[in-house]
Amino acid sequence: MNSTIRFAFLAFLLLASSFDSQAQSNSRSAQLSGQLTDASGYGIASARVLATREEPNSSQTYQTTSVVGGNYFLSLPPGTYRVRFERNDFVPRDLPLQLAPAESRKVDVRLEIAQLSENVVVTANAQPLELSQTPAPVDVIAREEIDQRQLVSLPDALATVPGAA
Repeated sequence: MNSTIRFAFLAFLLLASSFDSQAQSNSRSAQLSGQLTDASGYGIASARVLATREEPNSSQTYQTTSVVGGNYFLSLPPGTYRVRFERNDFVPRDLPLQLAPAESRKVDVRLEIAQLSENVVVTANAQPLELSQTPAPVDVIAREEIDQRQLVSLPDALATVPGAA
């Protein structure tokens, strides 16, 4: 019976020290949060937030995804990070950050919309085609031509294309 009490006491001490070290570890974590918005100020949901540690012996990456409204939250060990914010249709953005133990940092980021393709081909196909892949002849009215001829409307521009009615 005496050994059972000793074993229970030893187990209790091990468990208590485990909880204490875990609590200390959690209290030392840095908190990174903020909101991702577009140029009009609306929140961007489903954007990835990647924090990569930039220390010689560690290249660990932590990640999260922004929720509706563009809010995000990451709990990180203290250190130096390169934080990347990315989502399809937006230009990715990178920021260097130094986070201290138990620091709570709010970083709001505005993402710019990525540039669209310069060539758009309008066809009767279900899927768009590149200009080089179209089976029929294609006439392109370039921006320079529109400016040079001072065309104001689509009918004015189409009137300059041979065979267009």
